[in-house]
Amino acid sequence: MQACRNLAHGRIFPRWESRRDTLIGFCGQKDAHTCHLGLEVAVGSGEDVYSHIVDSFGTNVMGSYARVVTVNPLHEKLPKLIVFASITCSSFVASWVLEHWQLMKREWDVHCRATVGPVIGHASDGDSKRRKLMLVDYGGSSCVRWKLDWDGWIFSGVVSPIGDVYDLGDQDPPHNGKKLVNLLYRSTHPLVLGDHHACLEHVQLIYKLYPHDMHALNFDDVVRRDRQNWAGPQRLCSRQVQKCLKMLEDRGDVHRERTLGTRLYLEVVADYIDIFYSLSLDLQSRVVLCTKVFFFFRLW
Repeated sequence: MQACRNLAHGRIFPRWESRRDTLIGFCGQKDAHTCHLGLEVAVGSGEDVYSHIVDSFGTNVMGSYARVVTVNPLHEKLPKLIVFASITCSSFVASWVLEHWQLMKREWDVHCRATVGPVIGHASDGDSKRRKLMLVDYGGSSCVRWKLDWDGWIFSGVVSPIGDVYDLGDQDPPHNGKKLVNLLYRSTHPLVLGDHHACLEHVQLIYKLYPHDMHALNFDDVVRRDRQNWAGPQRLCSRQVQKCLKMLEDRGDVHRERTLGTRLYLEVVADYIDIFYSLSLDLQSRVVLCTKVFFFFRLW
């Protein structure tokens, strides 16, 4: 199992929770503010209820984000599971995140570990607070060997804080997918793979030459106007797009292009995404793809 962390953006206004007669939507008091997990302000009854509600808005911080903790099972027959959600103003500290992790692990060990398996890590978007917690979770702040405390197949690895290891090491897969695809949109520093280039112009050309049902690309996918377009990078490196790129290379007219570099790069990005999100790959196949992607970038 892999524990994932996701931040869902969107304005969240406090509201009344009738079952418990409380106000939810606040993340803590304004004085010496720290986000509080599961904060609920009791409403009560009496003549001063209205004043109490008004005062609650004056003394508490309204959360504008929802921090959602999910579990991503490494099994094709198990769905992704939302463990809990908490309101925050995004000014939380590392100890608040650690509280979430510990709460999730305690509950998971009691109810799920024996039948489903253990939690083996926490994904992140690279925030420094979570990064420090992840290093501690893996055994220390320096290069260390850690392994899973489990009677089955032993999973071990090396954690290193050196250089740019974290660029892809501690972020969640959607962020990493966007990072890898974003390299194609750079007008300078083209991606060179041996005697070939990986470039966005090849993808833009298949969008122009071939119908939508052959590549499933949208206009925003090939011009990259929306930096928060998470689905675009996944469509860009789909098998359909790779097939169209091969067709472009096999053409016998003026539109023929050498697309091997672009096809190879998008294939590796697609393999990276499949490691985490494929619904058909078993664990052994995911390990094989991990090895392929790792050695490609290492050798490159």
